[in-house]
Amino acid sequence: MKKGFSILWQGGKPEGSIGVNKGRIVKMTASGGRGQVKGVEFKFSGEGPCRLDVEVEGALVGLGANQTLVRVRTKENPFSFFLRDVKSSYPIYIPEYSVAVTEAEDKRDYLEISRDVEKSCGLSKLQEIEAAPEESYENASKFTRDLKCPTWLGISRDIRIFEVGFRGDHTEMWDWIAPRHHWKNLNVPEFGDARVRYNFMAGRGLGCAQDLTRRLEDGVLPILNASFTDEEVVYKMKFFVTNEKSPLDPEHVRGTHFLVADEHALGHMFTPGQQAKVEALHRQEMERDEETVIYVRVEAINTAKAPRYSWMKIPEPIPMRSYEKQEVQKPYYDGESGFGCFPSGRVYMVARLNGKPAPQEEMAVLLEPGEKAEYVFMIPHSPISRERAEALAKNSFNNRLEECVRFWRGKLAGAAEISLPERRIEEMIKAGLLHIDLVYYGLEPDGPVMPTIGVYPAIGSESSPGIQFLDSMGMSRLAERAIMYFI
Repeated sequence: MKKGFSILWQGGKPEGSIGVNKGRIVKMTASGGRGQVKGVEFKFSGEGPCRLDVEVEGALVGLGANQTLVRVRTKENPFSFFLRDVKSSYPIYIPEYSVAVTEAEDKRDYLEISRDVEKSCGLSKLQEIEAAPEESYENASKFTRDLKCPTWLGISRDIRIFEVGFRGDHTEMWDWIAPRHHWKNLNVPEFGDARVRYNFMAGRGLGCAQDLTRRLEDGVLPILNASFTDEEVVYKMKFFVTNEKSPLDPEHVRGTHFLVADEHALGHMFTPGQQAKVEALHRQEMERDEETVIYVRVEAINTAKAPRYSWMKIPEPIPMRSYEKQEVQKPYYDGESGFGCFPSGRVYMVARLNGKPAPQEEMAVLLEPGEKAEYVFMIPHSPISRERAEALAKNSFNNRLEECVRFWRGKLAGAAEISLPERRIEEMIKAGLLHIDLVYYGLEPDGPVMPTIGVYPAIGSESSPGIQFLDSMGMSRLAERAIMYFI
């Protein structure tokens, strides 16, 4: 079919050409602004309004794909449109470019179209935003999707991280801790190399309401605080990761070789040479004489005016419940030592109640008004020997926590200082910066690091914004090391 359209500029001496796919231009004329046409090229050399009338033969203006597309190739402000979308009742109107497109029979100029559009269509989206009251994060969050996600905790540069989640998220029935090598689950030989995940429960289980709140330490540090209210008993939880033996400071963070880290991301791709190097490095990188350890404290507090029972199910490794089918031997808990053990003798957890070994895996403790029961769990990333567990049990939760806070605050102190009127957004910026630092893996202090993308390995297009963010926040050395990954 034949279809004509007109392009109207308010001024500016437009110059360029018109391109059409799915059809051909059979006629093009210019008026106003000393316009000239040569084939599909046009040029306006005078001041004032300009009009270009174009007629297309063989045009496809139906619904769906593969319809006629018009490209206006001007030297400044080029644009494209589907020919089917050109209507005199609702012209294509681009005020930023001072241009409009309408049907050829429409004899209005740009200013007339502009007045009619603004009169009939009201404010643009940008104008509505500018006219609206000042927005805040808290108000906007009431109208957006309530996303549920786990939390990743680690020590920076090391792929031995922990994932923490809570009951009620998606189909989860437990609070849980999952050791991970970045994307890959930790598999243990005691479970036939199946994954291990530690399920626990503070309170009386999964009810019809979930009065749970989560917040990072200081709003930004990779130390997770959670609070669960079960009627009058409040369970305050804190999670952080540190070294098994060494203090948590820059001198004692070794990291993971970036190629081995890459191997543990989803969708990694190696050349034969890289694969051979990873295989040579794998054992020394994955079998360490020191693990990362997640520390967990659960404080059960009675806020009632009368005694109330608190309830606690301490962490237990769950190999997808395989041991219930007698596929593997069930782990056991030693209440005298406070050690959770595999049948092999390796220890997966140290558990304390009020400073002493927790007597059983499931506890019901009667609390007087204002009284508190304090549980502390120390879970190494991979199970350890009993001798190492005995040394781990001597650690102080509070001392290790103070050390962890200093470590992450030191990271922020080395970055650019930023202050925003919207506190929530400021916290998101700082928390995001530390999250990037946590999951950019490599050997310290100077090796290349892999700039991960969620569970994925690095890719230029998606890693680039994170690297630029590091550089803009003054962490230029880490940004440089991330670029070295690609080189």
